[in-house]
Amino acid sequence: MRARAAFLASLLLYAGAVLWAWSTFPDRVPVHWGGGGDVDRVVSRDRAVVELVVIGGALTLVLGGAAALVRRLPLGGINVPHKEFWSRPENRPELDRRLAADLWLVATATLLLLAVIVVEVGLVADDPDPRLGPLFWVALVVYLVVVLGLAVHGAVRRYRPVGAGGGP
Repeated sequence: MRARAAFLASLLLYAGAVLWAWSTFPDRVPVHWGGGGDVDRVVSRDRAVVELVVIGGALTLVLGGAAALVRRLPLGGINVPHKEFWSRPENRPELDRRLAADLWLVATATLLLLAVIVVEVGLVADDPDPRLGPLFWVALVVYLVVVLGLAVHGAVRRYRPVGAGGGP
């Protein structure tokens, strides 16, 4: 499955970013910015790296786990358009395939965004007045467009019943 391979590649990229951070972050690292763009939380390098590992691990377990286990979820717990169509036993394998692919995509995009954030923090951590730059903002906008686009596409087209102009 290509979506799972993309997720694994993004996981490796995130792990690489965290290793890079561990070797390049200064002793004190800004890890949170307020709404005005000012740093409001600074921690030690070790604490920052531990938090990055915990955040990446938790998201991998939740998002990757959901994608891996979607076939085991009862249909009652899944909110999907045209549920009556997808509830039929003959349609469930296709629904599971589509849901898993979408979940792998969200998980991949999330880990890529986190990797960009790690790199951006590393680039500004030594600045006297560290501010998140264009790299962060572009990555955030791309992430939001991808996730929102996926949600809208799913609601409008991807989960229409097969034979009614539904997605692949």
